[in-house]
Amino acid sequence: MTLDAGRLERAAVALLDEAARGRARRGTVAQGAALVRGVAKRAGATDGEVVAAATGHASFELRDVDAPRLLGLFRSTRRARGVALRAGPATARALDAGADAPASLALQARAAAALSEDEAEPAAPDFEGTLRTPGHPPRSLFPLSLAGVERVEASGGRAGAEAARAKSDLARLRRFAPGTGYDFSPRLRVSAPMAAIEALLQQGPAALAHAIASEEFERWLRDDCGERDLADLLTATRLRSLAERLTERQAKALFVRLLSYSPLREAVLAGVVPPFVARLTSAPEREVEEIVLALEGLGTEGVLEQLLKAVYEVPPDARGRVLMALGAVGSPQVVAPLERLALHANSKSDREEAAAAIVRIAQRNPGPRARRSVEALRSSNDAEVRAIAAQAVRARDGAD
Repeated sequence: MTLDAGRLERAAVALLDEAARGRARRGTVAQGAALVRGVAKRAGATDGEVVAAATGHASFELRDVDAPRLLGLFRSTRRARGVALRAGPATARALDAGADAPASLALQARAAAALSEDEAEPAAPDFEGTLRTPGHPPRSLFPLSLAGVERVEASGGRAGAEAARAKSDLARLRRFAPGTGYDFSPRLRVSAPMAAIEALLQQGPAALAHAIASEEFERWLRDDCGERDLADLLTATRLRSLAERLTERQAKALFVRLLSYSPLREAVLAGVVPPFVARLTSAPEREVEEIVLALEGLGTEGVLEQLLKAVYEVPPDARGRVLMALGAVGSPQVVAPLERLALHANSKSDREEAAAAIVRIAQRNPGPRARRSVEALRSSNDAEVRAIAAQAVRARDGAD
Protein backbone atom coordinates (compact mmCIF):
# COMPACT_ATOMS: atom_id res chain seq x y z
CA MET A 1 0.00 0.00 0.00
CA THR A 2 1.41 3.41 -0.94
CA LEU A 3 0.91 6.72 0.81
CA ASP A 4 -0.74 9.27 -1.47
CA ALA A 5 0.32 12.92 -1.58
CA GLY A 6 -2.85 14.21 0.07
CA ARG A 7 -2.43 12.10 3.24
CA LEU A 8 1.25 12.98 3.44
CA GLU A 9 0.50 16.69 3.16
CA ARG A 10 -2.27 16.64 5.75
CA ALA A 11 -0.12 14.77 8.28
CA ALA A 12 3.09 16.77 7.78
CA VAL A 13 1.38 20.17 7.68
CA ALA A 14 -0.63 19.34 10.81
CA LEU A 15 2.55 18.49 12.78
CA LEU A 16 4.38 21.59 11.53
CA ASP A 17 1.36 23.75 12.40
CA GLU A 18 1.23 22.32 15.92
CA ALA A 19 4.94 23.07 16.33
CA ALA A 20 4.45 26.66 15.14
CA ARG A 21 1.76 27.14 17.77
CA GLY A 22 3.86 25.49 20.50
CA ARG A 23 1.58 22.47 20.81
CA ALA A 24 3.75 19.78 19.22
CA ARG A 25 4.28 16.58 21.20
CA ARG A 26 7.85 15.69 22.13
CA GLY A 27 9.55 13.59 19.49
CA THR A 28 7.34 14.63 16.56
CA VAL A 29 9.06 17.80 15.27
CA ALA A 30 12.71 18.84 15.38
CA GLN A 31 14.62 21.71 13.77
CA GLY A 32 11.65 22.77 11.64
CA ALA A 33 10.97 19.29 10.23
CA ALA A 34 8.24 16.80 11.07
CA LEU A 35 9.95 13.54 11.98
CA VAL A 36 9.25 10.68 9.62
CA ARG A 37 8.05 8.47 12.44
CA GLY A 38 5.59 11.11 13.66
CA VAL A 39 4.27 11.69 10.13
CA ALA A 40 3.88 7.95 9.59
CA LYS A 41 1.93 7.59 12.83
CA ARG A 42 -0.32 10.56 12.01
CA ALA A 43 -0.95 9.30 8.45
CA GLY A 44 -1.40 5.64 9.42
CA ALA A 45 1.51 4.52 7.26
CA THR A 46 5.00 3.10 7.60
CA ASP A 47 8.24 5.06 7.71
CA GLY A 48 9.21 3.71 4.29
CA GLU A 49 5.93 4.85 2.75
CA VAL A 50 6.46 8.36 4.12
CA VAL A 51 10.00 8.51 2.73
CA ALA A 52 8.81 7.27 -0.68
CA ALA A 53 5.95 9.81 -0.82
CA ALA A 54 8.14 12.73 0.27
CA THR A 55 10.86 11.91 -2.26
CA GLY A 56 10.17 13.93 -5.38
CA HIS A 57 7.40 16.03 -3.78
CA ALA A 58 7.49 19.67 -4.90
CA SER A 59 6.75 21.19 -1.47
CA PHE A 60 8.57 18.75 0.85
CA GLU A 61 12.15 17.63 1.27
CA LEU A 62 13.73 14.95 3.45
CA ARG A 63 16.19 16.41 5.94
CA ASP A 64 18.55 14.88 8.54
CA VAL A 65 17.92 16.48 11.91
CA ASP A 66 19.01 16.08 15.55
CA ALA A 67 15.91 14.77 17.30
CA PRO A 68 15.63 14.67 21.12
CA ARG A 69 16.11 11.30 22.79
CA LEU A 70 13.24 10.26 24.97
CA LEU A 71 15.57 7.97 26.98
CA GLY A 72 19.37 8.11 27.09
CA LEU A 73 22.19 8.31 29.58
CA PHE A 74 24.99 9.92 27.56
CA ARG A 75 23.43 11.69 24.57
CA SER A 76 20.34 13.90 24.58
CA THR A 77 19.82 13.84 20.80
CA ARG A 78 19.81 11.30 18.02
CA ARG A 79 20.06 11.53 14.24
CA ALA A 80 16.68 11.17 12.50
CA ARG A 81 15.02 12.00 9.22
CA GLY A 82 12.32 14.61 8.95
CA VAL A 83 9.91 16.05 6.38
CA ALA A 84 10.40 19.80 5.96
CA LEU A 85 8.86 22.43 3.72
CA ARG A 86 11.09 23.52 0.85
CA ALA A 87 12.04 27.16 0.54
CA GLY A 88 10.50 29.13 -2.34
CA PRO A 89 13.44 28.86 -4.79
CA ALA A 90 13.87 25.16 -3.95
CA THR A 91 10.19 24.55 -4.69
CA ALA A 92 10.51 26.32 -8.04
CA ARG A 93 13.58 24.26 -8.93
CA ALA A 94 11.82 21.04 -7.92
CA LEU A 95 8.82 21.84 -10.11
CA ASP A 96 11.11 22.70 -13.03
CA ALA A 97 12.83 19.34 -12.53
CA GLY A 98 9.52 17.47 -12.80
CA ALA A 99 8.55 17.02 -9.15
CA ASP A 100 4.97 16.06 -8.30
CA ALA A 101 2.67 19.05 -7.77
CA PRO A 102 0.99 19.38 -4.36
CA ALA A 103 -2.50 17.99 -3.91
CA SER A 104 -3.85 20.51 -1.37
CA LEU A 105 -5.00 23.98 -2.41
CA ALA A 106 -2.83 25.73 0.21
CA LEU A 107 0.38 24.09 -0.98
CA GLN A 108 -0.64 24.66 -4.61
CA ALA A 109 -0.92 28.39 -3.89
CA ARG A 110 2.43 28.30 -2.07
CA ALA A 111 4.03 26.59 -5.08
CA ALA A 112 2.50 29.16 -7.45
CA ALA A 113 3.89 31.97 -5.31
CA ALA A 114 7.32 30.28 -5.37
CA LEU A 115 7.27 30.19 -9.15
CA SER A 116 6.54 33.90 -9.36
CA GLU A 117 8.47 35.39 -6.43
CA ASP A 118 11.81 35.47 -8.28
CA GLU A 119 10.34 36.41 -11.62
CA ALA A 120 11.98 39.59 -12.86
CA GLU A 121 9.69 42.29 -14.19
CA PRO A 122 10.03 42.03 -17.98
CA ALA A 123 11.02 45.11 -19.89
CA ALA A 124 8.21 46.94 -21.65
CA PRO A 125 7.88 45.64 -25.22
CA ASP A 126 9.59 47.95 -27.69
CA PHE A 127 7.69 48.06 -30.96
CA GLU A 128 9.42 51.13 -32.39
CA GLY A 129 10.97 49.20 -35.27
CA THR A 130 8.03 46.96 -36.02
CA LEU A 131 6.82 48.95 -39.01
CA ARG A 132 10.29 49.78 -40.33
CA THR A 133 11.45 47.82 -43.41
CA PRO A 134 15.12 46.76 -43.04
CA GLY A 135 17.36 48.67 -45.47
CA HIS A 136 14.71 51.23 -46.40
CA PRO A 137 13.34 54.35 -44.72
CA PRO A 138 10.05 53.84 -42.87
CA ARG A 139 7.00 54.34 -45.04
CA SER A 140 4.37 56.87 -44.02
CA LEU A 141 1.40 55.53 -42.12
CA PHE A 142 -0.79 58.51 -42.92
CA PRO A 143 -4.02 57.00 -44.35
CA LEU A 144 -3.99 59.18 -47.48
CA SER A 145 -0.54 57.85 -48.38
CA LEU A 146 -1.65 54.23 -48.25
CA ALA A 147 -3.50 54.37 -51.57
CA GLY A 148 -1.62 52.53 -54.28
CA VAL A 149 1.14 51.43 -51.93
CA GLU A 150 1.81 47.73 -51.73
CA ARG A 151 1.63 46.40 -48.20
CA VAL A 152 5.08 45.54 -46.84
CA GLU A 153 5.13 42.32 -44.86
CA ALA A 154 7.88 40.46 -43.08
CA SER A 155 9.69 38.14 -45.44
CA GLY A 156 11.54 34.91 -45.00
CA GLY A 157 10.72 31.37 -44.08
CA ARG A 158 10.43 32.14 -40.39
CA ALA A 159 7.89 34.93 -40.89
CA GLY A 160 5.88 32.70 -43.23
CA ALA A 161 5.93 29.85 -40.75
CA GLU A 162 4.77 32.14 -37.91
CA ALA A 163 1.94 33.54 -40.05
CA ALA A 164 0.85 30.04 -41.04
CA ARG A 165 0.92 28.88 -37.44
CA ALA A 166 -1.12 31.89 -36.31
CA LYS A 167 -3.69 31.20 -39.03
CA SER A 168 -3.89 27.54 -38.06
CA ASP A 169 -4.20 28.38 -34.34
CA LEU A 170 -6.97 30.90 -35.06
CA ALA A 171 -8.93 28.34 -37.09
CA ARG A 172 -8.61 25.88 -34.21
CA LEU A 173 -9.66 28.46 -31.61
CA ARG A 174 -12.77 29.30 -33.64
CA ARG A 175 -13.85 25.65 -33.86
CA PHE A 176 -17.05 24.93 -31.93
CA ALA A 177 -16.62 22.61 -28.98
CA PRO A 178 -18.97 19.65 -28.48
CA GLY A 179 -21.72 20.12 -25.95
CA THR A 180 -23.68 23.17 -24.90
CA GLY A 181 -20.71 25.50 -24.38
CA TYR A 182 -19.79 27.54 -21.31
CA ASP A 183 -22.04 30.07 -19.55
CA PHE A 184 -20.34 33.23 -18.32
CA SER A 185 -23.71 34.50 -17.17
CA PRO A 186 -27.39 33.77 -17.86
CA ARG A 187 -27.14 36.15 -20.87
CA LEU A 188 -23.73 35.13 -22.22
CA ARG A 189 -22.87 31.64 -23.47
CA VAL A 190 -19.88 30.81 -25.68
CA SER A 191 -19.33 27.71 -27.79
CA ALA A 192 -15.76 28.24 -29.01
CA PRO A 193 -12.48 29.21 -27.27
CA MET A 194 -12.06 32.33 -29.44
CA ALA A 195 -15.48 33.59 -28.40
CA ALA A 196 -14.49 33.01 -24.78
CA ILE A 197 -11.29 35.05 -25.22
CA GLU A 198 -13.22 37.93 -26.83
CA ALA A 199 -15.71 37.89 -23.96
CA LEU A 200 -12.98 37.93 -21.32
CA LEU A 201 -11.12 40.81 -22.98
CA GLN A 202 -14.06 43.10 -23.73
CA GLN A 203 -16.09 42.41 -20.58
CA GLY A 204 -15.23 43.87 -17.19
CA PRO A 205 -12.92 42.17 -14.68
CA ALA A 206 -15.89 40.45 -13.06
CA ALA A 207 -16.23 38.12 -16.07
CA LEU A 208 -12.72 36.73 -15.57
CA ALA A 209 -13.22 36.59 -11.80
CA HIS A 210 -16.33 34.44 -12.37
CA ALA A 211 -14.46 32.21 -14.82
CA ILE A 212 -11.56 31.49 -12.45
CA ALA A 213 -13.69 31.18 -9.32
CA SER A 214 -13.68 27.43 -9.96
CA GLU A 215 -11.92 25.00 -12.30
CA GLU A 216 -15.02 24.42 -14.47
CA PHE A 217 -13.97 26.88 -17.20
CA GLU A 218 -10.45 25.42 -17.31
CA ARG A 219 -11.85 21.88 -17.61
CA TRP A 220 -14.11 22.99 -20.47
CA LEU A 221 -11.17 24.49 -22.35
CA ARG A 222 -8.86 21.55 -21.66
CA ASP A 223 -11.26 18.60 -22.03
CA ASP A 224 -14.06 19.76 -24.35
CA CYS A 225 -12.11 22.20 -26.53
CA GLY A 226 -8.68 20.55 -26.40
CA GLU A 227 -7.02 23.93 -25.71
CA ARG A 228 -4.45 22.97 -23.10
CA ASP A 229 -2.28 26.09 -23.55
CA LEU A 230 -5.20 28.45 -23.00
CA ALA A 231 -6.41 26.42 -20.02
CA ASP A 232 -2.93 26.59 -18.50
CA LEU A 233 -3.02 30.41 -18.75
CA LEU A 234 -6.28 30.46 -16.79
CA THR A 235 -4.84 28.04 -14.21
CA ALA A 236 -1.76 30.21 -13.74
CA THR A 237 -3.96 33.30 -13.36
CA ARG A 238 -6.20 31.58 -10.81
CA LEU A 239 -3.36 30.20 -8.67
CA ARG A 240 -1.37 33.43 -8.64
CA SER A 241 -4.49 35.45 -7.87
CA LEU A 242 -5.15 33.21 -4.87
CA ALA A 243 -1.52 33.30 -3.70
CA GLU A 244 -1.16 37.08 -3.97
CA ARG A 245 -4.81 37.97 -3.23
CA LEU A 246 -5.12 40.05 -6.38
CA THR A 247 -8.11 42.27 -7.06
CA GLU A 248 -10.36 41.51 -10.03
CA ARG A 249 -8.68 44.28 -12.07
CA GLN A 250 -5.19 43.01 -11.20
CA ALA A 251 -6.19 39.44 -12.10
CA LYS A 252 -7.41 40.52 -15.52
CA ALA A 253 -4.23 42.53 -16.14
CA LEU A 254 -2.22 39.42 -15.22
CA PHE A 255 -4.22 37.25 -17.65
CA VAL A 256 -3.73 39.73 -20.50
CA ARG A 257 -0.02 39.91 -19.75
CA LEU A 258 0.33 36.11 -19.74
CA LEU A 259 -1.64 35.95 -22.99
CA SER A 260 0.64 38.57 -24.59
CA TYR A 261 3.68 36.32 -24.01
CA SER A 262 2.01 33.03 -24.93
CA PRO A 263 2.30 31.16 -28.26
CA LEU A 264 -1.37 31.99 -28.88
CA ARG A 265 -0.75 35.75 -28.99
CA GLU A 266 -0.61 36.20 -32.77
CA ALA A 267 -3.69 34.04 -33.34
CA VAL A 268 -5.63 35.95 -30.67
CA LEU A 269 -4.63 39.28 -32.17
CA ALA A 270 -5.75 38.18 -35.63
CA GLY A 271 -9.09 37.20 -34.15
CA VAL A 272 -9.87 40.14 -31.86
CA VAL A 273 -8.37 43.21 -33.57
CA PRO A 274 -10.93 43.60 -36.42
CA PRO A 275 -14.04 43.25 -34.21
CA PHE A 276 -12.51 45.34 -31.44
CA VAL A 277 -11.70 48.22 -33.80
CA ALA A 278 -15.25 48.04 -35.14
CA ARG A 279 -16.68 48.01 -31.61
CA LEU A 280 -14.83 51.19 -30.64
CA THR A 281 -17.39 53.30 -32.49
CA SER A 282 -20.56 51.73 -31.09
CA ALA A 283 -19.81 50.03 -27.76
CA PRO A 284 -20.70 51.62 -24.39
CA GLU A 285 -17.98 53.70 -22.75
CA ARG A 286 -17.15 51.03 -20.17
CA GLU A 287 -16.67 48.38 -22.85
CA VAL A 288 -14.51 50.77 -24.90
CA GLU A 289 -12.25 51.22 -21.87
CA GLU A 290 -11.88 47.45 -21.54
CA ILE A 291 -11.10 47.07 -25.24
CA VAL A 292 -8.43 49.78 -25.10
CA LEU A 293 -6.85 48.22 -21.99
CA ALA A 294 -6.82 44.80 -23.70
CA LEU A 295 -5.18 46.15 -26.85
CA GLU A 296 -2.62 48.00 -24.74
CA GLY A 297 -1.87 44.92 -22.64
CA LEU A 298 -1.44 42.67 -25.67
CA GLY A 299 1.18 45.10 -26.94
CA THR A 300 0.67 44.96 -30.67
CA GLU A 301 1.15 47.40 -33.49
CA GLY A 302 -0.74 45.22 -35.92
CA VAL A 303 -3.79 47.31 -35.06
CA LEU A 304 -2.19 50.67 -35.87
CA GLU A 305 -2.98 50.80 -39.58
CA GLN A 306 -6.60 49.84 -38.97
CA LEU A 307 -6.92 52.48 -36.26
CA LEU A 308 -5.37 55.17 -38.45
CA LYS A 309 -7.80 54.37 -41.24
CA ALA A 310 -10.66 54.33 -38.74
CA VAL A 311 -9.80 57.87 -37.62
CA TYR A 312 -10.91 59.14 -41.05
CA GLU A 313 -13.75 56.66 -41.57
CA VAL A 314 -15.71 56.69 -38.31
CA PRO A 315 -18.38 59.26 -37.50
CA PRO A 316 -17.00 62.46 -35.91
CA ASP A 317 -18.62 61.76 -32.55
CA ALA A 318 -16.76 58.38 -32.31
CA ARG A 319 -13.34 59.64 -33.44
CA GLY A 320 -12.22 60.40 -29.89
CA ARG A 321 -12.46 56.72 -28.95
CA VAL A 322 -10.22 55.70 -31.83
CA LEU A 323 -7.69 58.37 -30.88
CA MET A 324 -7.74 57.13 -27.30
CA ALA A 325 -6.94 53.61 -28.56
CA LEU A 326 -4.11 54.98 -30.70
CA GLY A 327 -2.61 56.62 -27.65
CA ALA A 328 -2.79 53.32 -25.78
CA VAL A 329 -1.12 51.09 -28.38
CA GLY A 330 0.75 53.56 -30.60
CA SER A 331 4.46 54.25 -30.92
CA PRO A 332 6.52 57.20 -32.24
CA GLN A 333 5.87 55.80 -35.74
CA VAL A 334 2.32 57.19 -35.66
CA VAL A 335 2.82 60.59 -34.02
CA ALA A 336 3.04 62.38 -37.40
CA PRO A 337 -0.66 61.95 -38.35
CA LEU A 338 -1.64 62.55 -34.73
CA GLU A 339 0.39 65.77 -34.70
CA ARG A 340 -1.41 67.00 -37.85
CA LEU A 341 -4.76 66.28 -36.24
CA ALA A 342 -3.78 67.99 -32.98
CA LEU A 343 -2.65 71.15 -34.81
CA HIS A 344 -5.06 71.41 -37.74
CA ALA A 345 -8.27 69.44 -37.04
CA ASN A 346 -11.47 71.47 -37.25
CA SER A 347 -13.02 69.80 -34.21
CA LYS A 348 -11.75 70.97 -30.82
CA SER A 349 -12.38 67.56 -29.23
CA ASP A 350 -10.35 65.89 -32.00
CA ARG A 351 -7.46 68.27 -31.38
CA GLU A 352 -7.49 67.58 -27.65
CA GLU A 353 -7.79 63.79 -28.02
CA ALA A 354 -4.96 63.71 -30.60
CA ALA A 355 -2.76 65.81 -28.30
CA ALA A 356 -3.53 63.51 -25.36
CA ALA A 357 -2.62 60.48 -27.53
CA ILE A 358 0.76 62.04 -28.43
CA VAL A 359 1.49 62.73 -24.76
CA ARG A 360 0.63 59.17 -23.80
CA ILE A 361 2.90 57.76 -26.52
CA ALA A 362 5.70 60.12 -25.42
CA GLN A 363 5.35 58.98 -21.82
CA ARG A 364 5.64 55.34 -22.87
CA ASN A 365 8.38 55.92 -25.50
CA PRO A 366 10.41 58.97 -24.39
CA GLY A 367 12.46 59.25 -27.57
CA PRO A 368 13.43 62.27 -29.69
CA ARG A 369 10.59 61.79 -32.21
CA ALA A 370 7.84 61.86 -29.59
CA ARG A 371 9.62 64.68 -27.73
CA ARG A 372 9.59 66.85 -30.88
CA SER A 373 5.86 66.26 -31.36
CA VAL A 374 5.11 67.29 -27.79
CA GLU A 375 7.15 70.47 -28.31
CA ALA A 376 5.27 71.12 -31.56
CA LEU A 377 1.97 71.07 -29.66
CA ARG A 378 3.10 74.14 -27.71
CA SER A 379 2.77 76.20 -30.89
CA SER A 380 -0.91 75.30 -31.33
CA ASN A 381 -3.55 78.01 -31.58
CA ASP A 382 -5.72 75.96 -29.21
CA ALA A 383 -5.14 76.93 -25.60
CA GLU A 384 -6.24 73.49 -24.34
CA VAL A 385 -3.72 71.72 -26.61
CA ARG A 386 -0.96 74.05 -25.37
CA ALA A 387 -1.97 73.30 -21.78
CA ILE A 388 -1.81 69.54 -22.41
CA ALA A 389 1.68 69.90 -23.91
CA ALA A 390 2.90 72.18 -21.11
CA GLN A 391 1.70 69.76 -18.46
CA ALA A 392 3.49 66.89 -20.22
CA VAL A 393 6.73 68.90 -20.42
CA ARG A 394 6.56 69.78 -16.71
CA ALA A 395 5.98 66.14 -15.80
CA ARG A 396 8.88 65.04 -18.03
CA ASP A 397 11.28 67.65 -16.65
CA GLY A 398 10.28 66.76 -13.11
CA ALA A 399 10.99 63.09 -13.77
CA ASP A 400 14.36 63.91 -15.33
